[in-house]
Amino acid sequence: MRYLTLLSLLTAGVAGAGVPMAAQAADRPVAIRFAGALGGAPFACGRPTPGIGKTGATVVASDFRFYVSEVALVDDTGKEVPVTLDQGTPWQHEDVALVDLRQGSGPCAGPGPRVEVTGRVPEGHYKGVRFTLGVPFALNHVDATVAPAPLNVSAMFWTWQYGYKFLKVDLTATTLAGRKNFFALHLGSTGCNSGGPGQPPISCANPNRPRIDLAGFDPDTDRIVADPAALLTDSDVTEPAGHDMAAGCMSAPSDPKCLPVLPKLGLPISDRPAEAQRLFQVAR
Repeated sequence: MRYLTLLSLLTAGVAGAGVPMAAQAADRPVAIRFAGALGGAPFACGRPTPGIGKTGATVVASDFRFYVSEVALVDDTGKEVPVTLDQGTPWQHEDVALVDLRQGSGPCAGPGPRVEVTGRVPEGHYKGVRFTLGVPFALNHVDATVAPAPLNVSAMFWTWQYGYKFLKVDLTATTLAGRKNFFALHLGSTGCNSGGPGQPPISCANPNRPRIDLAGFDPDTDRIVADPAALLTDSDVTEPAGHDMAAGCMSAPSDPKCLPVLPKLGLPISDRPAEAQRLFQVAR
């Protein structure tokens, strides 16, 4: 389906804090807008949504958030032009931004929504966007209790060794028999090796930071729709966790529930190769 949007740009004459006047003359503000969907319908917490997963289950969503980093636009020559993110907000820090698609009420209570990533780029015409889904390694294993916003959100953090949940989708599915089943999709790094007792990891075997490349994106008119149902087409969201199994996919390479999901994010897992990512699509 197609989505309509009015993409508002920040006023070009407003000077960014600490940006030299010469740079302001050559740069312009940009807002990269996101929208949530579930099964092709606009995302709405607490509203039953049918047709999810391979059994066509009805689900109720209670969370949908993700971190993006290394955001860049693509110009007419195919050159990747980094976006310098705005600072001084609770949603962006250094090169990382938190996108929160919750409505801020009901099962999605919280400070959301936050549906745009804002910053500055050189003047020019752009026809694509690229970003990394996740938090860079240098910031992924900090102490979240003292980290600056948006890296201080406890619900988006596992432990200092595993780091952040790059993507957090929480659903409750109803079976045909009326049984409720919680299904979560939490993407993050796994196989992280610590430098020693009480030390943060020095590497992770599975970084799980897919690079998203969306062609045909005009930042002045388009937005990016994220629909997690596209990742679950081969998953049974009504299947209970069972003994020693996560309630859904928690990124573990040994978890059979992750096998049909992670490749659709553009990530290899076990003996399954990466596929073209399906979570994000351009909409006008």
